[in-house]
Amino acid sequence: FPVTILEVEVEVEVEEEYIMSGKPDPVPYKEVIDYLNEKCKSSYKHTSKQTRRLIKARWGEGFRLDDFKKAISWAVYKWNGNEKMVDYLRPHTLFTGKMEAYVANWARERDS
Repeated sequence: FPVTILEVEVEVEVEEEYIMSGKPDPVPYKEVIDYLNEKCKSSYKHTSKQTRRLIKARWGEGFRLDDFKKAISWAVYKWNGNEKMVDYLRPHTLFTGKMEAYVANWARERDS
């Protein structure tokens, strides 16, 4: 997909916040969204402010990249192919306060 000027401006704006603070941002936004897009065959942007806020909030609660992948994998396993649920395979649904339950469900499914 071609990158638009607006996307580049948003990414630069977000990156400048961390560069100016002198600290690199440890949150792997791109890796999380790349994994989601790969599993769901979607095209969400890792530069979206709302998506970044959700990922950063869960990161601040102690979730790490593997946890995001578990939540995504569980949701894809359960919801993909279900007409009513497939629309919920998106950052706004997966990376909310329910993420802990999605990670726990992944562990439970794996262990059963």
